[in-house]
Parts: sequence; C-alpha cells; structure tokens
Amino acid sequence: MEALLTILGIFVGAFITLCVQWYDHKTKFRLVAIEKRLQTHQEAFAMWYKLIEVIHSNIEAKNNVIIEARNFWINNCLYLEKNTRREFNEVINLVSDYSQKLQMTKDEPNPDEKAKLREDYLNDWKRIFDLTGIIQSEVELKPIVLKIEIPPEGK
Repeated sequence: MEALLTILGIFVGAFITLCVQWYDHKTKFRLVAIEKRLQTHQEAFAMWYKLIEVIHSNIEAKNNVIIEARNFWINNCLYLEKNTRREFNEVINLVSDYSQKLQMTKDEPNPDEKAKLREDYLNDWKRIFDLTGIIQSEVELKPIVLKIEIPPEGK
C-alpha cells in the first residue's frame, strides 16, 4: 500500500510541476504579447501623425504615406486591439479620400448640398482625430492632449 501511495505521490508531484511550468510559459508569452501590443499601438500613433501631416499635401506625398500606413496595418493588425484595428484601417481610407471630398464641397454650387458635403467631411475629420483617443484607451494610458492646429479645409 505504501508503494502505491509513493507512486501516486510521484504522479501528483509530476502533474503539479507540469501545470506550474505550463502556467509560467503562458504567463511569459502573455507578457511578451503585451509588450509587442504596446509597441505596435505606439507605432500606430506615430503612423497616424504621419497621415495627419500629409492630409492636405499633394497626391504623391499623400500616397506614399498611405502606402506606408497600409503596409503597417497589414503587418501589425493582429497586435492592435479590436477598435484600433478597425478604426486605423478606416482612417487610412478617410485620409485617402479627404482631398476629393473637400474639393467636391468647394465645387458644389448648391448651398444646401454644399452644407451636407461640408458636414460629411467634418465628420470624417472628427473621426480621423478620434483615433488617438481609441489607441490610448485600448492600451489604457492617460490621453495625450494634442494641440495640432490644422484646419479641416487646409491652408
């Protein structure tokens, strides 16, 4: 009977050791993932800033940054939290189309239609700038108050 209890004790001890090792490995993996996610969100913030810098630029400069942002998103989207992932991709599209919407509004002769178009691009403008809050909230950092003075209509 003692031999059976000894063998059972060895199995229980081995099982506990395996569980602790598995938990430790999983914890280390999560810590590495957390660091990578924080780094990727920081890079998303920096990429957002690049997009803002070219929103009113010529098509070539804007397209270069948009391509860079799309490549960033493709290569890092799995590290981004759900809302950041979705909104970052949407912001790339909004920045890409922004100049066209602005020009359509300027060219629109009908005042009522012009007001609707203006409201549309101002909503896009707000959504573009809201991305920073989403990024910061998903990594649970205190928001950075940005003082970027770029008017929605450009210079």
